[in-house]
Amino acid sequence: MKNDHLKGKFQLIPYHNASVNFDYDLVIDWALKLMKQGIESEDIVILASCTKPADSRTLTPYLDNVLKELGLAVKSKEEAIAGFIQYHVQRILTKQPELVEDSLTHLNKLHLQLDESFDYNDKYRTRIFALLYNSAEAYIESRYGGVVPRTPEYRDLINRAVEEAQNWMK
Repeated sequence: MKNDHLKGKFQLIPYHNASVNFDYDLVIDWALKLMKQGIESEDIVILASCTKPADSRTLTPYLDNVLKELGLAVKSKEEAIAGFIQYHVQRILTKQPELVEDSLTHLNKLHLQLDESFDYNDKYRTRIFALLYNSAEAYIESRYGGVVPRTPEYRDLINRAVEEAQNWMK
């Protein structure tokens, strides 16, 4: 049982402890999907039976057990942050405006979270800031400053985000 169970949006699950903003409802959906595929264990059933909105404190121990059962590594906080960033950078590189916007929002939340915590390695704050500086800050301005999608300004924003994501990958 490899990463076949972690396709699409479920790729983020091993990185759940990267951000306080992780959407644990995704874990419930994943557990239901696993059950539909005939993959069941006590912990999977418990996850699938949880109600939304999900509580991270309740789900985390069961989720970590399921990841181990499936032979997937439970990521350290630093690995989780790196994987979370990588996932969102890849989404930005698709150049699909809705994915770019969503990923910039998630990266901005992570940046704010890291900025408030001094126990994180500074390299993540610095690198995320470099990615966000030209793209997410402009996104936030456009979101609240009245720039309407499909305007030249909006396309410029998407292009800047993609350019910064490409720089990240170097």
